[in-house]
Amino acid sequence: MPSVSLPPEFAHFNDDILFGENWNNTDIDLKTRSIITVVTLMSQGVTSDALKYHLMNAKNHGVSQKEIAAVITHWSDFFPPTT
Repeated sequence: MPSVSLPPEFAHFNDDILFGENWNNTDIDLKTRSIITVVTLMSQGVTSDALKYHLMNAKNHGVSQKEIAAVITHWSDFFPPTT
């Protein structure tokens, strides 16, 4: 994969805001935050390494395989949305 140079503003947003302030905000525990992230990525159709990373991150934050299966099953009842 080629090396990509990102603007410093993006690095600040990604490193300091998203994975700094946001992930360390104690208003939502890491387990819940991880579940929200996985569901958000799935809803966007993300199937890349980002989803794999966040599934592993969810496991590391205490989400069991059984819980992930239940989350995916519950999510699939609502996605894709019907009109």
